Amino acid sequence: MILKQNDVSSEGVVNKVAQNGNSVSVGDFGYIYQQYKAGTAIANTVTETSMFTGTSIAPQLAGNMAQASTTTTVPIPALPAGFMALGTGIKGDLYSTIATTGTPTLRVRVVLKNPNTGAVVYTMGDSGAVALGAITGTTELYVNFDAVCSSVGTAGSMVDRIAVTYGTTSVLNTVIKQAPASVTVDTTQGYLVDVLLTWGTASASNTTNLIMGTVGIY
Repeated sequence: MILKQNDVSSEGVVNKVAQNGNSVSVGDFGYIYQQYKAGTAIANTVTETSMFTGTSIAPQLAGNMAQASTTTTVPIPALPAGFMALGTGIKGDLYSTIATTGTPTLRVRVVLKNPNTGAVVYTMGDSGAVALGAITGTTELYVNFDAVCSSVGTAGSMVDRIAVTYGTTSVLNTVIKQAPASVTVDTTQGYLVDVLLTWGTASASNTTNLIMGTVGIY
């Protein structure tokens, strides 16, 4: 799912493609990946799992919200080879539900993957495995991240940050932050942008479910 438009017009026209329960907007400043249908929960596992590919939803028809009859896995956003330039970057906002039993650890990583093998090449943000406070009922998990290119080339660099916010109740929030850090990145290559989540304890009661989200490549 690589979409790119290089025509820098004064009108800034944006085209939108709807596919498999997400949409991609393509314009003068890159593109935006959007998921707008609830997915499948990540629960009862300690395996690091993609918040994107862990979802299975009914695909949408272009131009409206009508559902088709079959389900498919939501593809994760792609970063085209050579797209990155000084000041360009990645920005994400993901909204998920969360529920727990006890106070398990939770880790969220934003990564760049090899598009051919799916292997993680670079970590662009890492909350670390943090013990959660006790959560009452089902609340919201919000993942916000940025990664900006500060130099290009085979030994280029990107400055990244991540913040993970979860509700201990419906009105109280706790924020887990990673301070901005520089990561060496080969900006000449193409990557898949993924967000990975890991529970420290496997329980059917420890569960997250991505409801909607946006990842912008600009």
